[in-house]
This record gives sequence, C-alpha cells and structure tokens, in this order.
Amino acid sequence: MGETIFDYEVQFGGFDRLMPFRVREILLVASPYDAFIFSEDDRLTELIFSEYLDLNLRYAPRVTRVSSAAEALERLRQDRFDLLITMMRVGPMDVGAFALAAKEIAPKTPVVLLAYSQLDIQRLGEDNRARLDDVFLWLGDIKILLAIIKHI
Repeated sequence: MGETIFDYEVQFGGFDRLMPFRVREILLVASPYDAFIFSEDDRLTELIFSEYLDLNLRYAPRVTRVSSAAEALERLRQDRFDLLITMMRVGPMDVGAFALAAKEIAPKTPVVLLAYSQLDIQRLGEDNRARLDDVFLWLGDIKILLAIIKHI
C-alpha cells in the first residue's frame, strides 16, 4: 500500500525529531537585583514548569543562577549546561570577554544576552555581539525566557 496523507507514518513519523536538542540545564548570570526580578515569588520556575506542562513535555529545564561572570565560569568548569543566559552587567568582566571565556570552556553551549534596552545593545559593539549566539531585549515580560529556550 502506498503512502497516503492519512498514513500515520507520513503524518506523524519523525515527530520525535522535531526537538532533537532539549534545554535541560540553564545557567542564568544576573546581578542580585536582576535575579530578584526574574525569581519574584518563584515565578520563573513556575512559569517554565507550567508552559512545559501545557506542551505535554515531561521535563522542564532547571535554572541555576549566579551573580557574576567569575561564578558562571567556575560553574561551567564544574557542570554541563545546555544554555547560558546573561545580562549585560556581569561584574568587573565585560560581557563580550565573558562570552568568549565561556565559549572556551563550553564551546557548544549557546550564550544568549538579555539586554534591558536598545542602547545596551548598541553599546555592546559588533565585536562583542559576534561572540554571543543571540541577543534578546527584556521588556518586562518573563515569557522572554521561554522564547529563548524555544529558540535554542
């Protein structure tokens, strides 16, 4: 029997390959103030978990928060992360230098910047922007983190 549009394999075959890369561990580099905004009443964890349940996905990613680039680099040396999300201010280290150092430790881990304004992105410069896998603009909606996860 030939393949038809109603054939199960044609319609649903390979569905499991639509998400070959799953984000399970996220390293979030944010100052204590930024982390407070994200984790207000554990809203971040609840939002991610709720979204994953709505999509019938079994395992929501775990978010590990650190407050500086130095802490993040140390965690990258110790543990494996699927995604690194950083804010602009990561301590005394420039975000571009931080992204470069992170890529040296974990070359396959995407490094995404979450900027507060278009001005931050402009100040970043082309050289530093090239070291990042992507840049997103924070407009106050916590769902941007879900968009980043889905994008990766």
